[in-house]
Parts: sequence; structure tokens; C-alpha cells
Amino acid sequence: IVGESREHCVVIGGLRMNGKEEDDVNVSNLTLRKSKDIGVNGNNGASMHLDNVSVENSGHNGVYVNGSKRNTMKNCNVSHSKGSGLRVYDQCGLMTIDGNATTIHHNCTSGYGYYGLEACTSSSIHLVSPLTKEMISTNNHGGKNYGGDGTIQTITKAKE
Repeated sequence: IVGESREHCVVIGGLRMNGKEEDDVNVSNLTLRKSKDIGVNGNNGASMHLDNVSVENSGHNGVYVNGSKRNTMKNCNVSHSKGSGLRVYDQCGLMTIDGNATTIHHNCTSGYGYYGLEACTSSSIHLVSPLTKEMISTNNHGGKNYGGDGTIQTITKAKE
């Protein structure tokens, strides 16, 4: 799914990624706004690749990953979600974040048990250097910019 730009292609609602583990869903250059539930939902199937996507005012989590390991976000904005900005859930889920224009801010607006960046149990969020969790996740409700009992770490990207 390719939009013209975040400013000129605005979708009211969210996206749910379904498919087989080996499938990839690419979304770029658009804004997803006012989803009644999760803004971008990838649950036990295809991997998502978000590039220059803004997810705003979600009724629950902004971006949610469960059980897939090849997910990427580059130069994305996730803001004003009632739940976590990015939640990577159990089953060894993984999201890799790149791009200096990436921001996770003003999420957790319901105020209960959420984080800007949340890695649960056996899941991970990888930030490609020079990104750090302190740099991209700011001003989330109650100072809960990152957390969970999974792993959030900065990595060095392998040369291609």
C-alpha cells in the first residue's frame, strides 16, 4: 500500500496484517488516523514493513506485533494512542526500527499500564544505531516512554 505522502493520503481507520509467515506487507507514505482499536495490527502471520507512515489517535495500541520476527519501521510517527505506541507481544516477536525521523510520542493516553515502546516477555525491539529508546520515545503519559519485560536495544545494522 503506497500513498502519495503522509500529508496527502490520510486513512481514517487501521490496518490488520494477515498472511503466512513468509509473506511481507509493505505500507508507505500515508497516515492512519482514528482507528477504533489498533492502528496497525500484525498478529501471527505476515511481517509488516512501515516506511514514512504516521499512526495517530488509535483507540488502543498504535502499532502491535505478535509472533512475527521480520517487522520493520523506518521514519514513522506513532502518537496519541490510548495504549502503547508500539507493543511487541509474546512468541518471540521482533520489530526493527530505523530512520532519524522516527518518533513515538504522546501515547498511553488512557493512562494505564502502557508504554511508548513496549516489549513483552520473549519479544524484542531493535533500534538501528544511532537511534536510542531515549531519542525516539518521548512525552508518553506518566513518563512511561519504554518498558516491559522483553528487550529494547540499539543494534548495529549489518552492511548490505
